[in-house]
Amino acid sequence: MILGFQNCGEGFRATEAANSFSFCKAQPHKESPFTKSSVQLDQHWFLGMRKASAEPIEIAVAVDVNCYKNQDQLLFLGQEIELSEMHQSLSRAYTTLEVTQLPSQEDLESEIANNQCIIGVAENYEVHKSNLGVALLNDPEVPEQAHLSRMGYDESRALIGDITRKVVVAVIDSGVQYTHQDLDQRMWTDAGGRHGINYIHNNFDPIDDDNDGHGTHVAGVIAAEANNNHAVAGLTGDFVEIMAVKVLNSSGSGSSVNLANGIDYAVQNGADVINISIQSNGVNTLLEDAIGRAVNAGVVVVMATGNDSIEISPTRIISPAYIGQMFEGAIAVASVDSNNGALSTFSNYSSTYAEIAAPGAESSGSNVRGILSTNNRNGFVRIVGTSQASPMVASSAAILIGYLKTRGVQYTPASVESFVKSGGAFKSNSLTQFVNGGFIANLALLTQNIVAYFDSSKNDSIFDGSNDS
Repeated sequence: MILGFQNCGEGFRATEAANSFSFCKAQPHKESPFTKSSVQLDQHWFLGMRKASAEPIEIAVAVDVNCYKNQDQLLFLGQEIELSEMHQSLSRAYTTLEVTQLPSQEDLESEIANNQCIIGVAENYEVHKSNLGVALLNDPEVPEQAHLSRMGYDESRALIGDITRKVVVAVIDSGVQYTHQDLDQRMWTDAGGRHGINYIHNNFDPIDDDNDGHGTHVAGVIAAEANNNHAVAGLTGDFVEIMAVKVLNSSGSGSSVNLANGIDYAVQNGADVINISIQSNGVNTLLEDAIGRAVNAGVVVVMATGNDSIEISPTRIISPAYIGQMFEGAIAVASVDSNNGALSTFSNYSSTYAEIAAPGAESSGSNVRGILSTNNRNGFVRIVGTSQASPMVASSAAILIGYLKTRGVQYTPASVESFVKSGGAFKSNSLTQFVNGGFIANLALLTQNIVAYFDSSKNDSIFDGSNDS
């Protein structure tokens, strides 16, 4: 793999504020799908949508924001492209146009070629959260969180206590109740005092909806404050900051455009890890583009495989999980049972596309109990799903990155993924038919192998992600 040490220019972000110690990351370069073809629209998809509805169809348009800012007016397919203030904070923005008739591939390519501000067009698929049922508990406590034991939580605490550098984890989801007693000290804040962005209501208030709480639950799995006499604990520590990026509405649904914009927002605002507990069906060019750009920028992206009890394959694609195989540093996570490590009955799986597993339920039999974490009424809830498994792997990545940053060691998303799997997971032979390598994330093993890595004679300045133990 060819690595390039990037300077503070296009596609680069410093790891800390300019007035503190910072370094540039070595990044593998991945091409955007729009490099191959500016038109990623499936004509069959468009015709199918037209048959299902007489209404205009929304297509997604990728726009070069700097170019847009230099135009008095930007027209595409005879319509004006207008980007909001939120879009204009990005370098590339994804927006939508409504069309009743779709030009031919050749005509679209010609129009894009003559419009330097338009990068490409693609489908705007619907996306939705990756969880199953919910059951409230009246008296939750840490002993009720069986996933902590399965993940080796106690054994990781000493190393976590040694981490002094901040790690920003973007939860791209339904928002986060940032006033929650277990999360209010864990929130990322921008220069304006905001905790993220809201693409559903087009503002900078990413509060979770009262009747949802999915994003709040995911955030709690990662970062709920421990030892504060308030029931549950997250898997990381006070070095983690949660950036809330709201792309799902109160019913748990959203669009590819908002999800892709959310990924770009997280990257441009300093996220180190992105968690996407969201799924949809089929190939998704927008997400390939956005996730590839995130990995190129040095961000680890973690995604749920989804909850359809199916095998992901080239003919049964689940997005964005399939994208994990395209980019080193993007990781697709299946669910296992906290009690016995068996594949959860609801989890999507694949010996190719599922790259690691983590707890998404406490039992996979007839009496399934969910993962206990924060909800958006300052309380706690159990939720079942790969949505809960994904943030456990995001936590593993955050711990590793935090330790590397504390030591001033350079890394790539590829090296983080490699070590999280080879040094931060058990191998289950019974799981290999469902998960590539049979990996089950474990923080105790991750901690042990991080210490062993730096006790060896390896070069401390660049982390290669190998685990020889």
